[in-house]
Amino acid sequence: MTVSFRTKRVWIFREPVREADLQALADELTASGLAEQCAVDLVVPGSFEAGPATASVDEITALFHAYGVPQNLSREGTWTGLLQGMDTYSVAERTVFDRSRPSKPGQPAAGPLRLGTQRRLAALSGEQFRNHWWNSHAPKVTRHMPGVVRYTQSYVLSCSPGAVEMDGWYESLLRSPQSLTTDLFDSDEGKRIMDLDGEAMVDSARTERASMRRLQFFPEPAYLERSLRERSR
Repeated sequence: MTVSFRTKRVWIFREPVREADLQALADELTASGLAEQCAVDLVVPGSFEAGPATASVDEITALFHAYGVPQNLSREGTWTGLLQGMDTYSVAERTVFDRSRPSKPGQPAAGPLRLGTQRRLAALSGEQFRNHWWNSHAPKVTRHMPGVVRYTQSYVLSCSPGAVEMDGWYESLLRSPQSLTTDLFDSDEGKRIMDLDGEAMVDSARTERASMRRLQFFPEPAYLERSLRERSR
């Protein structure tokens, strides 16, 4: 099976940020053509959880995803102030499966979105972790977690100096708000299999988890038409 990846840059906020400011930034990047697509994840209050080894790290408040953004943003804009000093990650993203209904631009996804950062066990190399996460863990999520309707893995390629270290994160779109406690797994045995597989690759003391509210932003049709004309020349 051929697996396709998308590259993106992600800014993780660990301080209060206004939703309107992130929306304006997404609109600016997509309207100008600097981003092919943007997504904003806002942490649901009270949902943040962290392992004991991350106690000294500020809680995540939001993530800003930008697809197709150049490494060096040469134009002046909102991002020069809003994103300055934020932890920045270059990421390879792959969608393992998607059985969800697409959401409308600028609207929340259909169900609750769970995010979990991944920090590999000290005994594993980056390649070993990646191989286990992609080739062992992902098929088990597909098989044993019917409460998840879309599952995405984001592997960190590089990060800004001083950023909180992580190997990546997963995004799980749940079937319903109740799925986290009622039908997340196919059985008790399925939960046991998932727990054991996670323990074989992830240092749980250094993970962070939260429920997110996602907003999607896409370029206006006029920009898409202009971009297609330019590419066809």
